[in-house]
Amino acid sequence: MENSTSNLVHSLNAANNARVQVGNNYHTTNNYHSGADRDDTKKLLEALRSTDPRHDKINIEQTNNHLLRDAYKWILENPEFLAWHDKSHEDRLLWIKGDPGKGKTMLICGIINELLSSTKLANPESPISLSYFFCQATNSSLNNSTAVIRGLIYLLVVQQPSLLSYLRANTHWDTRVAIEGLFRKIIADPSLPQVYLIVDALDECIEDLDFLLAIISSPTPRVKWIVSSRNRRGIEEYLEESSSKLALSLELNEKSVSKAVGHFIDYRIQELAKKKRLRSDVAEQVQHHLIQHANGTFLWVGLLPKGLNELYARMMDQIRASDSCELYTRLLAIASTVFRPLTFSELMAIEELDMDEETLRDLIGECGSFLTTRDKTVLFVHQSAKDFLLKESSELLFQSGLAHHHYTLFQRSIDILKYLHKDMYGLVYPGVSLEVAIRNRPEPDPLGSYLYALVFWAEHIRGACQLPNEDTSEGEMPVVEIVYQFLSEKLLFWLEALSLCHNQSVAGKALSFLKNLPTAPSESRLSELIHDALRFLFFLGPVIENYPLQIYTSGLLFSPHKSLIRNMFKQYTPEFIERNPRVHEDWSPILGVFETSPETPIRHMRFCPITQMLILSTSDSQLWMWNASDGYMNKKAKYDDARLLTPSPDLRWVAFVTMRYSKKSKKLVQKSLEVRELESDNLLYTMNLKGRRNVMAMQITPDSQSLAVCFEDKLDVYTSEGSTSQSWPLKLGGDANPLSPIPWRMLFSSDGALLLLLFGGLVAFDMRTNRRYKCPNLYKVGASYIRYAHLYSKDERGDNANILDAKFIPNTHQAMMNDDEESMFIWNIPKGKCKEWLTRHNGMCSFAYSHAETWVAIAGEQDVSLLDLDQKTVLQEILLPPKDSITAIEVSYDNKTIAVRSETTAWLLDVRAIPADKSKNNIDSYILRDRVTVVHHEKKKSIEIQIPMKGVIAKLDVPNEVAWMGFPMALSPDGRLFAFADLESICIWDLKTRSLRHSIAVSDRVENLVVSSIGSSGTHWIAACILFKFEVRVWNAKTGQLQRSYKSPDKLERSSARACFVGTWLGVSWCFPASLLASIENEIFIRYDIETGQELKCLDLPVTESLGGGNLTVSPNGKWMVSFVYRTNNLLLTNLESGIYLALIGINTRFIAFIDDSSVSTERGVLYLDRILDDLTLRSETFKTQAVQVKGQFDQELPVIIPDLDKYGCSTSGEWITFDNKPLIWVPQQYRCRWFDDWPEIATGHHHITIQFSGGVYSVVFRKDTGEYLRKAISNLCI
Repeated sequence: MENSTSNLVHSLNAANNARVQVGNNYHTTNNYHSGADRDDTKKLLEALRSTDPRHDKINIEQTNNHLLRDAYKWILENPEFLAWHDKSHEDRLLWIKGDPGKGKTMLICGIINELLSSTKLANPESPISLSYFFCQATNSSLNNSTAVIRGLIYLLVVQQPSLLSYLRANTHWDTRVAIEGLFRKIIADPSLPQVYLIVDALDECIEDLDFLLAIISSPTPRVKWIVSSRNRRGIEEYLEESSSKLALSLELNEKSVSKAVGHFIDYRIQELAKKKRLRSDVAEQVQHHLIQHANGTFLWVGLLPKGLNELYARMMDQIRASDSCELYTRLLAIASTVFRPLTFSELMAIEELDMDEETLRDLIGECGSFLTTRDKTVLFVHQSAKDFLLKESSELLFQSGLAHHHYTLFQRSIDILKYLHKDMYGLVYPGVSLEVAIRNRPEPDPLGSYLYALVFWAEHIRGACQLPNEDTSEGEMPVVEIVYQFLSEKLLFWLEALSLCHNQSVAGKALSFLKNLPTAPSESRLSELIHDALRFLFFLGPVIENYPLQIYTSGLLFSPHKSLIRNMFKQYTPEFIERNPRVHEDWSPILGVFETSPETPIRHMRFCPITQMLILSTSDSQLWMWNASDGYMNKKAKYDDARLLTPSPDLRWVAFVTMRYSKKSKKLVQKSLEVRELESDNLLYTMNLKGRRNVMAMQITPDSQSLAVCFEDKLDVYTSEGSTSQSWPLKLGGDANPLSPIPWRMLFSSDGALLLLLFGGLVAFDMRTNRRYKCPNLYKVGASYIRYAHLYSKDERGDNANILDAKFIPNTHQAMMNDDEESMFIWNIPKGKCKEWLTRHNGMCSFAYSHAETWVAIAGEQDVSLLDLDQKTVLQEILLPPKDSITAIEVSYDNKTIAVRSETTAWLLDVRAIPADKSKNNIDSYILRDRVTVVHHEKKKSIEIQIPMKGVIAKLDVPNEVAWMGFPMALSPDGRLFAFADLESICIWDLKTRSLRHSIAVSDRVENLVVSSIGSSGTHWIAACILFKFEVRVWNAKTGQLQRSYKSPDKLERSSARACFVGTWLGVSWCFPASLLASIENEIFIRYDIETGQELKCLDLPVTESLGGGNLTVSPNGKWMVSFVYRTNNLLLTNLESGIYLALIGINTRFIAFIDDSSVSTERGVLYLDRILDDLTLRSETFKTQAVQVKGQFDQELPVIIPDLDKYGCSTSGEWITFDNKPLIWVPQQYRCRWFDDWPEIATGHHHITIQFSGGVYSVVFRKDTGEYLRKAISNLCI
């Protein structure tokens, strides 16, 4: 809604010596001008509230012809109100209830007026804070629990500015969990010693009312509530849970209400007599008529007097007779069919009204018996007015039919959205977060008049399609053509706008609905486009909700080449990108990825049988609901210190175990078992676990009626009321494998008749007969066990195999299981028979049965295979991006989606898109040690050499006999020669002639290879570090002849770890061998004359405690060396000419290489030595120092310089390509960097970043002026 908030900052009051901070609160302090401060706080508060309750109250009073004190003053003397208002009275909740028309809302307005003078809203010195909210069912901004809580918080913050700190801590308040957490923190703040909270019309809160009632009825010290509602049993049941509740029934106070109605009628008659100059006898007649028909209710609220339809009918007659009939009926038709009340700007946009807001207000006033306005929003005076128009006047309002009217609104919405464009807020910088975007929103909001059309255009298609439409031919409603044109031209702009408006979930719902629209074969292009759009949305879902402009950067850079969306919108790829990354041709079978941190691993995953939801729980007590049809994370619920989160199949309730800290055992122990409603969080029942054995597993029956709880010593089944219906003592004994790492789990058969308990072993329970079934001994069943049984004693292997996973075959009483010996078995439980089904030797940790009973999905550590049940042959296979090992797999009930999870990642896979084999890409890709060159090798075919800033510089046809290419490869600095080592030779290619110059036979393994630039003698040199031979060999690249061999320089038989050419000398890093691993020796760097082989200079480097060594780089001019110091985990800068250690560079990085004389590429960004040397000169005394140990020398204290890594780099998690350490381009999970020994394989340059991932190597190349462009964009933002 559009609200006037120009005085928001002025309404903030700081008590005593407190100060009002207006602006952002980060870890670092930012100082802004006061104007910017006010704007920032204003936008922060605007982002919190959906409406200003103070304005709503004024509008309600104005709409209802002002508030008459005589009509409400009776409540001030009411015993229930006096008891509530009494400070010494314990009752903290007053519930005012009554039927429609009893004047509840105006009564609430009167109570607020009476309390106002004693609160901070009127008197800043008062210790009492007052906040209130008016619910309204027909307004989506006022009809949900989240809006109520946000509105209450808003007024509290206005009165107590110190509470702004809670808002700055988190500006995402769209979920119940987030807003409840914020609310409870605020009301617990010591700056609020006493709080009055008032909520009107609870019955008009139509979304998440249970959640709101749970908050109201929960104990809240220092807070007193007044709420009003109609007489609703559901509300009464909730509020009865409060032990300190007072109820004030308006029906029981009939005399007071009737007297109040009489006062109001007297007042209105006096006004009417003055205005219309009525004679006294006429005024008395009108007064008598009103009193006679009032029925003890107010005329201006709730149900109006009998004969209301006649009043509406007369008004419609007047409209028909009016010269402006067409305009009035257009307004009424729109108001009757929109899905929420429209603001003035939205109405003028959708109706193309050429008038100002004041004229529109007057126009609506002419429809006063039907419509009214509140805060620039068009509302019905009452629901009965809307009902009358739809039922009694539809022929006038919808002359072409209601379906056609919905179609017209759809068309008009699309016409409005044609004005959408890229970057609606002019943010420019692509990595800007939603929070910053809102802070920098232009005034007025360019999306202000688009909001309704953005959210509801597809709903009007639904409205048109669901209604009978006999009078309209299909040709008159070309929905398909319009939708296709809109999506093909505006899809990305629509997604951006939805993100900016906190409505990202709308996109998935709309596209999923449109996917099922009936289309002719000729319109299959729409189906294909929607399918591609849903994949695009899935792909970007994790990021665009919080980073709107990533739609154009990450979305267009990383979507596959054949994506329709990518090709339709390719002109909107960021202009600062010079060269795009190499990406896949088609969409991956991976639909979406859910990621969490190692600190909060995934504990539970299952599909909901009645929806497309995948339910996930994490160790931090969060429950996630992931929509498998559009990728949207629909709901998040968080519980305090909860374990074993177990939602019911119908998603109505959830069971979990709460934890507490035990001082005695000094660890967390189980406290209680709780069962709660999932939607409202209402507690159904609880069980104290003190004195009981630990709960090991829980499961809910398929019909969601019972809960099975497995303790260490027994298994109980509880009814929905919490009473025990069945119980089995557990004496697992030899059945349990004490060394099994598998968490205990339980599973029900499809009909709920059997229950499996998996605990390393396996036991089944019959829910009908109470019979227990013990799993047969797999050692006696499996052929592999019989074959290898002699290798293990009974004590070592136990009485049974270690079962990793077990599941019921759908619609049967048979269980399939797999063990840690890679075998699968089928157990017919009633018959007690077990047989080996399959043995695989390529890994198997979990499996899932298709509900169509035609295939089974088997998960290895990193792969998923689909096997035909009858033939046991592989149908489809996929290799997942390596991160950590797969732990579980599930199949959706429609068999279209597979969910796979590891400890920290869950993948959704499209079954139909999984390829027939998992054969890896036949191309191996490498980043060379110069950290610039990229090589793509297609086995036995070709080698493609690429320089990011130049593109492909050569493509070589590799002879068939070159069957393998290892890692050692090198490109000469002048780009003329390329060399690589295979198993038996070193191949030297001339890139100018594209020919193989030499193939040098080498019987030993080459560890490192380097090629020089062309020397003064007109030749290149090739140097190879030979593994296990303690030598470096150098060849003349022109002749292919061995020039000489350099041996280990001392008796330690050092290994050659790294070689480099600089001008006329060769540098070699020599490290201690494996035989001396227990000792500590220096790494030494020796320079040799290439022509003569003479040793020129030797430099000791800090001691290393790792066998490899050689983590160093030398500048092309031979002046500088940067090397990695293992003990301190930072870099050492050395002047090679003088041999002096200059400084330690405080960055922990392994992949380093000079890219020019003063710049070093690292995986974190580019190091600029000029800046480091300047810092040493100008600020040497300000740096911390650290000792560097070199054996045989005194420890040296060196300054530690923390470098600024400008321009392009990568975030620690690999999730973002960064610019000046700020997010720039989000990297989808399947394109994130591969890690080598805990180090990301990334190379950075002045204008590019290169990343090695599981599928190859790609580079993102930026234009040379990008740095200036992005910094200017950042400087224009209020961050």
